[in-house]
Amino acid sequence: MIERMWMVFVAALIPMIIGFIWYNPKVFGNAWMKHANMTKEKVESGNMPVIFGTSYLLSVILAFMLMMDGQVIHQTSLGGLFSTHPDFAVEGGELLQQFTALQEQLKVCTDRSSTAPCMDFSLHSCSQSLS
Repeated sequence: MIERMWMVFVAALIPMIIGFIWYNPKVFGNAWMKHANMTKEKVESGNMPVIFGTSYLLSVILAFMLMMDGQVIHQTSLGGLFSTHPDFAVEGGELLQQFTALQEQLKVCTDRSSTAPCMDFSLHSCSQSLS
């Protein structure tokens, strides 16, 4: 992993390069300034070393996290929550059975014609109410 660290620092430059091109007055810079009610004086009054330094630091953190094996920013599916557990692939294992039962419950929840009660996920509840 250490031998690939140089890639993190190079990858962190990519968002900055894209930003330099994107906000260039010859590309979208003038349109952005107009719609954001920015003036050239307001833009130049910003502390550019702090702005670009912070942007680069956050890009380095993002690139590092993406480089790490098995690390992601978010899970793309319900299976992603379980699939890294060593017992997940065990045929007939308890974790696989729980996952299958959860999948079945979610299928019932998303089926609008079903009258079966749904689980409440607090952030995202099913379409049916539990009244």
